[in-house]
Amino acid sequence: MEEELQAFIHLMLMRKASDAHFFIREGVFHFQLRCLGKMEHQDDGLFDGRLFHYLKYIAHLDLGDLAKPQSGNFYRRFHGKTLQFRFSLLCTNEMQTGVLRLLDHSQFEQIEDICTDKNQQQILRSLCQGRQGLALFSGPTGSGKTTTLHVLLKEAAHQYHRQVISLEDPIEIYDEHYLQLQVNEKSGFTYEVGIEQLLRHDPDIIMIGEIRNEKTAQMAVRAALSGHSVFSTVHAKSCIEVFNRLQELGVDRQQLHAILTFVSTQRLIRQKQKMKRECIYEILYGEELERYCVTNTLNKEHQTMEDLLKKAYDEGTITKETYEFEHTAR
Repeated sequence: MEEELQAFIHLMLMRKASDAHFFIREGVFHFQLRCLGKMEHQDDGLFDGRLFHYLKYIAHLDLGDLAKPQSGNFYRRFHGKTLQFRFSLLCTNEMQTGVLRLLDHSQFEQIEDICTDKNQQQILRSLCQGRQGLALFSGPTGSGKTTTLHVLLKEAAHQYHRQVISLEDPIEIYDEHYLQLQVNEKSGFTYEVGIEQLLRHDPDIIMIGEIRNEKTAQMAVRAALSGHSVFSTVHAKSCIEVFNRLQELGVDRQQLHAILTFVSTQRLIRQKQKMKRECIYEILYGEELERYCVTNTLNKEHQTMEDLLKKAYDEGTITKETYEFEHTAR
């Protein structure tokens, strides 16, 4: 099956696909590729369910317990380059579904690689030097949140000699510049337990992969209030929704006002002319963040993600197809 996997990797790279989505229903195998943000049907008879089952094996999933959602990572060499993949599995009584994601972060090594706006570069770099507070990143799946976080953590550790510890599930980007801890729910090493343990090591910066529930939210708040700089992600598609989500998880407005230093939502887009990917950020920071915390209103000059995408389209930076897709991103 290794030859089939290599052929599939070649297909993904040739089509510039970030993800492959697999479906097996009543024994029939289908797959789609996400190419430049758009899903494309790819059933051409070249691949079948054997590849799907092989991916479960090499991703080290628990084949004896397929009833629960699982994910795992693996590496493959292709044309002299090491590529990292994540395979996620979800099974129901009617079908099995899987998503294979190519974790290609080689083009994002520093802040200038992920963001071309000089003012936003300065804001992001200030987070690497910050001494305390909570910085929250949001955006849909595939919008570059993890990439952004790791670029910032690498710069904080390497350039500013900050002690950085991350707590992730799973670890997507390995980096020798800081300590990374893997959440393991089965053994009881949850986000909540991990945060409590790593606080004893007195890090300058803590990265929590995602704030998913009330316990994790409260632990993140506690870490920020205790004088640490905390980075994390929240499942929300706008800066305002980040506030709503945190309040749903039991963090009150007064706490948010006390600890929030940065809120953003983002999209990872491919430039029309350069064919290069970069992130577009909607950011609340400084006086504008303070204003929203106090008055619950945005400045008239504030550019929402909708405004930023429209501007990129009007300037010819992105195609109409990209604009329409990102405009409706979940």
